[in-house]
Amino acid sequence: MMNKIIVGALGLVASVAATPLELAERSSCRDDSLYKCFADREYSHSASAYCSALTPVTQTVSVTKPTVTKTVWVTSTAPASTDFISSTTTVYTATVPSSTETATSTATETVTTTTTVTGAQPPPQTQAPPPPITTTMIPEKRVVQGGNPEPPKCMLTKCFVYSPERITAGCSCIGVPPKTVTVSQTAPCSTITVTSTSTTTPQVTATAWQTVVTELANGVSTTTTTVTATATTTTIVTATPPAQNLIPNGDFSSGVTGWTVINTSPASWINAGVTTNNSPDGTSKSFQVTNVIANGQFFLASPIFGLKVTSSYSLSFFIATTSTNRAVVNSAQAQVNCGSITVASVTLSRATQGPGSYLISTTAFNTPISSDPNVISQLNRCQLQILLPSATPSPITWFLADISLTSGGALSP
Repeated sequence: MMNKIIVGALGLVASVAATPLELAERSSCRDDSLYKCFADREYSHSASAYCSALTPVTQTVSVTKPTVTKTVWVTSTAPASTDFISSTTTVYTATVPSSTETATSTATETVTTTTTVTGAQPPPQTQAPPPPITTTMIPEKRVVQGGNPEPPKCMLTKCFVYSPERITAGCSCIGVPPKTVTVSQTAPCSTITVTSTSTTTPQVTATAWQTVVTELANGVSTTTTTVTATATTTTIVTATPPAQNLIPNGDFSSGVTGWTVINTSPASWINAGVTTNNSPDGTSKSFQVTNVIANGQFFLASPIFGLKVTSSYSLSFFIATTSTNRAVVNSAQAQVNCGSITVASVTLSRATQGPGSYLISTTAFNTPISSDPNVISQLNRCQLQILLPSATPSPITWFLADISLTSGGALSP
């Protein structure tokens, strides 16, 4: 497992690994006046006792059964179209001098074969997937049980009353988190029905015969027969619906909507945004940022998405730089983190050559085999986190495109 991404410019102690999201939570504790009250040496003991006596929080965890995908195939036959081929049979006749009788010999052979040519396959019609199952956290407002022990005096000297949410957050900051009662609730299995239609257009070739009679001078009668053969072929095409991308806006079609950007050195990293310039196919969108000074780091985190326990997944994305040194790309880092659980770490040295200057990174991984409600809850809040390091010689522009995470289904028990 790769170490958690460390942003040095945010003032962390070097020996403590933390993601930028964890740094934001720590900063909120330092800025909270109630936390300062609880952390005061004079009141820390009474604050710890006060927090320990608060009413527990009830947490309801929805355990979702796997989604079943059912494909229904419908074959549609379009009206037949007919092509006519003109053929000619020539019959030669003659009058024999010794007789007034005319002898005519005619031989006709007809071979008919029917051909069905499959028309263009229409794109499969897919039903939109149901909305994801979310974990519902139902906190109760926490009150002091029986008024004993009393809150720290620094709380009582304020000219306002702290809300239960503020009290809960302050207690968490001093290491006395709320007691939690977990209730598991199993959601029913959901089924997605995908209907795909295969259309065939029959094509029939018909032969129109025309007979021409020609008299010969030497008394010989001849019949010429033209044979037209037509082959029949029927093709049924089976289309597989495309896999659903679990990362919202992973193709940056909506810009950076939902994505989190942290720039540790704004003077060193500039022009961050989405563009169609230098995308893998020249028409789709890609994210780009330029490092003009070899200083700081640039951090990009995806929108929140959910995973299931005991399942397999595949993560892929395109990455490129304007540097010709492959080691620059290899120094970038990417992880899929779900709360405190890291389910996947990407090794960019294994990326393969893609279109143009792009490399394609593909990583397969499995989620934990667990029925623990805490694990299930954390897997419902996952993020892809990417760290781009500074490098020399600068400037260097980074490109990211077509970020996709798809499900491979449940693991065998």
